Amino acid sequence: MNKRFIFAIVLMSLSSISMACPLSGLSLFDSLDGYHKVEFPKKVFSEYKELSSFDSVECKNSIRMASFEIDGKDYQATFTYEDSCDGGNSYGFVLEENKPVALVLDGNFSCL
Repeated sequence: MNKRFIFAIVLMSLSSISMACPLSGLSLFDSLDGYHKVEFPKKVFSEYKELSSFDSVECKNSIRMASFEIDGKDYQATFTYEDSCDGGNSYGFVLEENKPVALVLDGNFSCL
């Protein structure tokens, strides 16, 4: 009986986590209507953990930003875009009200 109770609690917790993040299961490019190029100076690459592993010279002109809305909430994504920078995959992060809520991993959202 105890194991079933614990299992039910864990299942409910996982369900509430996925419901709390409307980005779960979505991909970056399915969510965007448009995006614009931004240039990050070398210093900025080291400040963003999600971009710090990329070569700042190679990726300087390969970063894009986009704003989008899902379920009435506004988000801002910052992500790599050029194959020469990210090897054909997009990586970055998503902010809601200037707070990180998801990562962009290989073009897909991964909720925090």
